[in-house]
Amino acid sequence: MYDCVIIGQSYIGTLTAISLHKAFPHLKLCIIDKHIPNTIQDHRATALSQSSIDLMDSLSLWENDLKNAASPIQEIHIGMNTDKAPLMLKQPNTPLGYNIANSALRPTLEKKLSESTNVDYCHGHAINTITIATTHATVTLDNGTQIQGRLIIGADGRHSKVREILSSTRVIDYHQTALTGTLHHEISHHHRAFEFFIPQGALAFIPLKDPHTSTFVWSLKNTLLPSQETSIERLLSALAHDYLGTLRHITPVGQYPLKAFMANQRAGHRWVLLGDAANAIHPVAGQGMNLAIRDITTLIRHLSTQFNIGLDLGSHTHLARYAQSRQADRYSLLGVTHAAAGWFTTPHRPTRSILNKGMHLFHTHSFFSHLAINSASFGIQG
Repeated sequence: MYDCVIIGQSYIGTLTAISLHKAFPHLKLCIIDKHIPNTIQDHRATALSQSSIDLMDSLSLWENDLKNAASPIQEIHIGMNTDKAPLMLKQPNTPLGYNIANSALRPTLEKKLSESTNVDYCHGHAINTITIATTHATVTLDNGTQIQGRLIIGADGRHSKVREILSSTRVIDYHQTALTGTLHHEISHHHRAFEFFIPQGALAFIPLKDPHTSTFVWSLKNTLLPSQETSIERLLSALAHDYLGTLRHITPVGQYPLKAFMANQRAGHRWVLLGDAANAIHPVAGQGMNLAIRDITTLIRHLSTQFNIGLDLGSHTHLARYAQSRQADRYSLLGVTHAAAGWFTTPHRPTRSILNKGMHLFHTHSFFSHLAINSASFGIQG
């Protein structure tokens, strides 16, 4: 019998296991993943806000390992067109966040997890069923193996099997596809990120450690996806030229259909959903990972309270309180990204003109920019 069974050895599943081990070294943990984690290649990057960095630092991951591989984001320039960006976010003496290649993030997390004791692994098998009893839950795998735990943590991503079994799901199809990749460019990024809400879809350039390398995410409407014969490099060169100069090459280009997934119930007796398993948002603000990491931080705090007074970690009462405490942050970010994915990329010129003027107003009043920065850094506390 395990104390906690984590389903999904993703970034969030791994961070959850590391956090649990630090908070409760004597708990017995089991991680289940249908994949073999160290065989997964991920060419994307992750933008980390201050709340995420705080968690990494508390786990001795930041100063020792990740900070040296990440680029600070000193400024974010936002515009309705690529020829001008009227809104610029920055704060004195402190980066707005950091961007790190997943090829550096994943092995660092895996190495830290390997140092944890009392952790067992079950790789290469998918889950078939989850049965909830009064004192424990039983996970049955596709090979017939049964694993029991007092708390099941679903961290198995956008297409979560745990969510499918234990909750119901609302889906928003944006009819968009995210093109992602790494850009090598002529002009130094100077630790600046750019976000452009153009009619084809939101386009972001985020700096990496090398001053002439950035990642990009372009949320293109499906009807406007370029053909295989079209040069993505040529298209992006025209859009980024004033800021990054000539693009030398792009490697590689990934495509991901964009849908938002929301669990109608995030927790119950003996189970809880974290990260994209609970709610997967549009990538327009680059906040999906940060939202998930705030899930972990809050859950560990709730579990610590329960553990310290000798109560059941899998109790529906305290897990429901955890889920409720995450509502404000969850819905505010879902609302912002949903709106930005829709009307911020409208081709309607009068609307775009109004939004552009709104950005100028936002830029000239520090209260609004400080509020936006603080919300992105630490979320909305419920």
